[in-house]
Amino acid sequence: MSGMLKRAKGKKRSRIAASAIIVALLVSGSIVSGLWFGGFFSHNEPAKKKPPPPYIEGDLKILDITGDRSYPPSSTINRVTFLATIYAGNPGINIANLRMHWLGPMQTTVLKLNTASPTVASATDFASDEMPVKAPRSVEWNPGAVPPTFFLVEGNVIYITIDLTPLNGINDPLGAGKTASIYFEGIPGLVTYESFTTPYSYGTNRLIDLTMQ
Repeated sequence: MSGMLKRAKGKKRSRIAASAIIVALLVSGSIVSGLWFGGFFSHNEPAKKKPPPPYIEGDLKILDITGDRSYPPSSTINRVTFLATIYAGNPGINIANLRMHWLGPMQTTVLKLNTASPTVASATDFASDEMPVKAPRSVEWNPGAVPPTFFLVEGNVIYITIDLTPLNGINDPLGAGKTASIYFEGIPGLVTYESFTTPYSYGTNRLIDLTMQ
C-alpha cells in the first residue's frame, strides 16, 4: 500500500514538474515570439520623411526663357534672356559670383557678370539687371554704389542675357531645331540646370518662347 502511495506521489510530482516545464516553455516562447515579431515589425515600419533642407545660396529659379532673333528677324536666335528669381526661404544670391555654363551646339563656355558694365553681354560676360529697375536703387542691388552690389533677394526678379552673335558674343547663334544646356552655378557645386531645343520653324516671330521647349 505504501509503495502504491509513493508511486502515486511520484507521478503527481512528475505531472507537476512536467506542467511547470510546459508553462515555462510557453512563457519563454511567448517572450521570444514577442521579441522576434516586435523586432520584425519595428525594422519594417515605413521610414519617416525628413523635412526638406532649407534653400541655400545658389538656388536660382528660372521663370522664363526667351530667344531674340534681333530686328529685322534673322534666321537664327542671337540672344537668349532668362528671367530669374529665388525660391522662398533662400537667403539670396550674389549675382557677381554667379557663373553661367553654356553648352551649345558649337560652343562651350563659362560666363560671368561684368560688374563694371553689368548690362552689356560679351564673349566672356552675361548681362543682368533688375526687372523692373527700381528708383531709387535698393541696398541689395545697386550697380552705381561703391562698391556695386548685385544681390538677388526674395521677391525680386532679374534678367540674365547671353549674346550669341559672332561679332560681340560667344559665336553660337541658334538655328531651328538646335539644343542648348545651361548650368547656373551660384556657389561651387550647386547648380540650376536648364535645357531647351529651339522650334523647327521660327515663322515670322522675332521673339521665340523657349521656356517649355
